[in-house]
Amino acid sequence: MALLDPQQTQGKTHLYLFSQCQLVRARPSVVIQDTRRRCPCSYHPYVTTLSQRR
Repeated sequence: MALLDPQQTQGKTHLYLFSQCQLVRARPSVVIQDTRRRCPCSYHPYVTTLSQRR
């Protein structure tokens, strides 16, 4: 997991949280169809919302 400061984003107003997995490490975290080719149909983008108590 990585977090970018607002100054590092395009709109410069919101934090940006993202994750990046190596293929062999991503398999246990996300159930996906196994393929040997890089096929756009095998990518699974998602959106989530995080909240923080103040």
